[in-house]
Amino acid sequence: MEKGRILIAEDEKPQRQVLEGFLKKEGFSVDSVANGKEALQKLKANFYDIALIDYKMPELDGLQTLHE
Repeated sequence: MEKGRILIAEDEKPQRQVLEGFLKKEGFSVDSVANGKEALQKLKANFYDIALIDYKMPELDGLQTLHE
């Protein structure tokens, strides 16, 4: 049974992959993206129960992404 949908926005690929793998193993549906702009695109198209957003990212940082 799926526990919920999570969006991960993390510019460092190894970190993103570790988080995604762990959360999927725990039964969550996970989408992951590399930056704030991609996160906003995903958020416009999908519903997520929670978003894990890195604070320091190129282009749009975490706070700018949350503001949008």
